Amino acid sequence: MVDAAEPLTSSYEKLREIAPVVINLVGKETAVQIQTTLLAHVMVVHDNRRSGELFPEDWLLLKVNGKNGSLVAEKSFYSSYGVFSIHIVDLDGDGKKEFIFMIGDGRGTSARKEMLVVERLVGNQFQGVLTTPLSDFYDSGKQWKYSVKYQSYGVGLSTLLVMTLKADEDFEKLRMNTLVPIDSIKTIKLLQPESAIRTLKMKVPPQSPPVVKRSTMVFE
Repeated sequence: MVDAAEPLTSSYEKLREIAPVVINLVGKETAVQIQTTLLAHVMVVHDNRRSGELFPEDWLLLKVNGKNGSLVAEKSFYSSYGVFSIHIVDLDGDGKKEFIFMIGDGRGTSARKEMLVVERLVGNQFQGVLTTPLSDFYDSGKQWKYSVKYQSYGVGLSTLLVMTLKADEDFEKLRMNTLVPIDSIKTIKLLQPESAIRTLKMKVPPQSPPVVKRSTMVFE
């Protein structure tokens, strides 16, 4: 795929890349320090409660277990062909990790589109924070997609979710294609809930044609 913009530079030099915990396989248990006081065991399994659906294998269940295997929380979700990825990383710097779901909808040739969904674990319930498009097809067999990475200023500070647009063709050919997003880079900053933390002010790096728009989204 072709990148729509150069890597972040200049005013982003102080940022360091953060590697999230990645869950993308059914049945594999992973230990994750969800909170300071909670070392959880996270696993995705097939949601047997959806056995009557047309494609039951597309229905999955995220399970978060605590000490001695006790259930802390669970979330049922759908992703076509059973293909998914969940990133676990603290986005707002409060010491509690968020769950970033990358899931798809649609079956058939050039029919699957993906969404990125950010969820917080509050008590024993997942609460949705934001949903934004991740990928789609703009022509038969030709796809645009955002790559995802996480960048932070340091311990205890919020982590930026940075999405960079890529496509199967040179962006010069796609300048007028309304099926391709105009945002070459989307930067998402999550604020701590019920806090007065100020949004970090950053200079925007030079924009790269042909897709030149950059957007920053701030969520509580």
